[in-house]
Amino acid sequence: MSIKACSDPPPFLRDECFQGKVIEGLSYTHVFAALEWLSSKTSLIGSGGVSVFLGFVKGVVDNARVIKLKYTSYEPYASKTLDNIAKSYSNNPNIYGIIILHTSGDVRPGSPTLFVAISGKTRKDSLEVTREVVERVKKEPPIFKLEVREDGEYWILGDGRRVKRLTG
Repeated sequence: MSIKACSDPPPFLRDECFQGKVIEGLSYTHVFAALEWLSSKTSLIGSGGVSVFLGFVKGVVDNARVIKLKYTSYEPYASKTLDNIAKSYSNNPNIYGIIILHTSGDVRPGSPTLFVAISGKTRKDSLEVTREVVERVKKEPPIFKLEVREDGEYWILGDGRRVKRLTG
């Protein structure tokens, strides 16, 4: 499949079917525009569906109210890593496109943090790759997450563990 099949993208994306990047203040506007664009473009080349993972900030963790998450990304390496993850599936004949968008900055409960959309020939193809991609995004890019809660601040590790921030 030609990567150029995905033309005329929203302004925050490139004209490539396989891409990833960090966006300061990722919003639902970004999410819906990317989803509409990917599904409309890849349907023309044989896609039968798009599987989506949408991560957002939890409002309560360990019975404590979450005030916000503070995401810091080491750029341009974080965006390059997300882009490389997406492109690593471009030779899979059953996957027609991957968009990975990750937020940076301060994010409140309910706001999007991670958007992964996988366009595939079948739902089985896209669902399997979605799980893989989300796990890779949690571990590979240099993106750091500090959870600010009513009971303190916690670094969130790639495996989901929380480590209380030491203040000095």
